[in-house]
Amino acid sequence: MPDISKLLNPSSIAIVGASNNLQKIGGIVLKNILSFNFPGKLYPINPKETQVQNLDCSPNLQSLPEVPDLAIFAVPSNILLPLLIEAGEKKIQNLLIYSAGFKEAGKEGTALEKELLAISEKYGFNLLGPNCLGFVNNSANLNATFGQVSNQNGNLRILSQSGAIATSFFDWAQKCQIGLNQFISLGNKSVLNENHFLDFWLSNPIADSFDQTGLSDKQPLGLYLESISDGPEFIKLCQQLSQTNPIFIIKPGKSVGAVNAMMSHTGSLAGSDEILNTALKEAGIIKCELLEDFFNVAKTLSWEIAPEGPNLAIISNAGGPAVISADAVETFGLKLATLSEKTSQKLQELLPRMAGLHNPVDVLGDALADRYKIALELVLQEESVHSILVILTPQIMTEIEATAQIIGELSQKYHKPIICSFIGGNQVEIGEKTLNKFRIPNFNYPEQAIKTLSLIFQWTQYKQSTNLSRTISYTPNFSISQIEKLLKPQGSGLLDPLKTSYLLEQAQINEPTSITTNNLSVAKEFAIFAGWPMVLKVTTKNLLHKSDGGGVITNIVSLESLAKSWQSLNPLNTILQIQKQVPLGQELIIGFKRDSVFGNTLFFGAGGKYVSLFDDKNLCLFPLTEAKIESLITNSKIYPLLSGFRGEAELDTKKIVSLCLKLGYIFEHLPKIKEMEINPVILNEAGIYAVDTKIILN
Repeated sequence: MPDISKLLNPSSIAIVGASNNLQKIGGIVLKNILSFNFPGKLYPINPKETQVQNLDCSPNLQSLPEVPDLAIFAVPSNILLPLLIEAGEKKIQNLLIYSAGFKEAGKEGTALEKELLAISEKYGFNLLGPNCLGFVNNSANLNATFGQVSNQNGNLRILSQSGAIATSFFDWAQKCQIGLNQFISLGNKSVLNENHFLDFWLSNPIADSFDQTGLSDKQPLGLYLESISDGPEFIKLCQQLSQTNPIFIIKPGKSVGAVNAMMSHTGSLAGSDEILNTALKEAGIIKCELLEDFFNVAKTLSWEIAPEGPNLAIISNAGGPAVISADAVETFGLKLATLSEKTSQKLQELLPRMAGLHNPVDVLGDALADRYKIALELVLQEESVHSILVILTPQIMTEIEATAQIIGELSQKYHKPIICSFIGGNQVEIGEKTLNKFRIPNFNYPEQAIKTLSLIFQWTQYKQSTNLSRTISYTPNFSISQIEKLLKPQGSGLLDPLKTSYLLEQAQINEPTSITTNNLSVAKEFAIFAGWPMVLKVTTKNLLHKSDGGGVITNIVSLESLAKSWQSLNPLNTILQIQKQVPLGQELIIGFKRDSVFGNTLFFGAGGKYVSLFDDKNLCLFPLTEAKIESLITNSKIYPLLSGFRGEAELDTKKIVSLCLKLGYIFEHLPKIKEMEINPVILNEAGIYAVDTKIILN
């Protein structure tokens, strides 16, 4: 990773295109830098001016008295490239480019960006952009954007590929009094991408040089990414960061399904969005589906600690919102905390007779601030309560500001997350302002609050989960070079069934005895030799669901039924596969796919005819470990049937783990294989069998 410390913390900055016109980007940027009281040297560059905003102006970069740590370019794209060469000759390393008109602008822009990349590679630039808003670093008193940003420092860091989302976030953060430490607008990510900044943040935590009162003790990271540059590196960095600080993301662009016809179930079921979700989960990243969620999570993580458990208590002065909230708790995967008998008795003593003494605690519509204080302090002392939602609706007698003040004071006293929903409009505004002063998140509606809390709790669950990434090296008991020889003579597409069988044999993977033939007499001889019952299958490459297409006949138990089945499947005398039928067991699917962003992926679930019916999609990324595969199996929908459901025999799932490790080793070490799938894999008391295997070559 390049050293970008001087890009974010420069002691001197050149602004190419600096202007006295505050309607131009070059004028706005210089004004922003000056308004933040940047302590370093500033060098405006403009050949048409001698002074810009009361600073001496130079005609070009070459005339500067020193090499600046950072050069900012606020010029049109059509005059940019010669200026970059000038920066390279001046030995400037760190560049920020606002200019649009590159790959986002079509064919000509793409060609221009290729030239920009070539110049960057020649001179070794750390280049942020182009087509970006710039960055903010409040620790360095630097606003290098053309947006309106508050200089309030805080514990929140944001990476955004969208400038428009950045400007909206700036305005919202200022309204809510949320402090930003750093905000990076990535733009086209031509040179520097999200991984460079994640790596920098990993080794450069925020210094405690600002007011920490009311903030969480974490340094949350928010990501808006339209693409991920290097998936495996991204996951590795986020796994390290999320051990101590929560990361949350919004990424648009869900998969709309398979673009091309897939030759395997794995290819069609393990879409890009499923793989993205798996990758984010493995890295401990909170995924926000909506922009509203992203903003809500940002505020809550900045101000509140994450709950240590799922148990939520609700205190409300209105029955209706409390009931709605109780439903939402279950919907979003949290639990209503059970209050102890001691707490319920104390509430009974101190609250009116009609108050709700259990969870939700209803302090009634005429509750003043002191009644909220009684209920809130008692509930905060409950060990079983991990977080609290306070709901307030504005009745005539409601003490809105005083109630918010009490909530803030108790929040400072007790180390538990408190979130609020002051429901209303003009009347509750003063309460929200008071809550903001104490840095307590308030939501317009309680469902938003509960959903946000649920998202944040995902990070706690990640930290509490078993470390599934522990690596135990797998040593195969077969020759990978022998298997590789099978693939070399063949082009792309489906591997020949005979070679597939030989591959499984080399890897010591059980496959039912079978042959392929277009001769009924040969098929009969095989059946007599191998023993009944038999299965007959078509061998066409184009039929994904053989059973759905009538391409499989099972339970063939005689020569007569074999001849009848043969005629049914093979009127044109094509090649069929005849296979010894495996004893009944659970049908599974195991598949492998290479994702263009995150690399090798394992897919597991219910197989055979249930593959689509159960929607049993379970994925994990490489590297594979026993623990990761075991977790994949136990979290699948098919697992209850493997573990002795309703008195059935419990099956040995370690055989699945062993099979996945073998196949995963082959897939990892033979990039010639594009996809690999066994459907079904049959697991029974006797063993595990690869019944129908497809290997697709690049």
